[in-house]
Amino acid sequence: DLDDMSTLTTILMHISVHIVPNIQAIFMVIFLVLIVYSCLRIYLLLTNKTLRELLCATYKKK
Repeated sequence: DLDDMSTLTTILMHISVHIVPNIQAIFMVIFLVLIVYSCLRIYLLLTNKTLRELLCATYKKK
């Protein structure tokens, strides 16, 4: 039992040593992806709006 516990604790130690410092990096990556995604969506919405307005304007001119 003690041997199992020691292996478990060593595994947990390894996980904490390797993952805990990277959690911040992982969160930063997720955060950046979300920001880029939202910016792209807003940009696409705006461009679609302007394109639609331009199309409407050109259509009305005819």
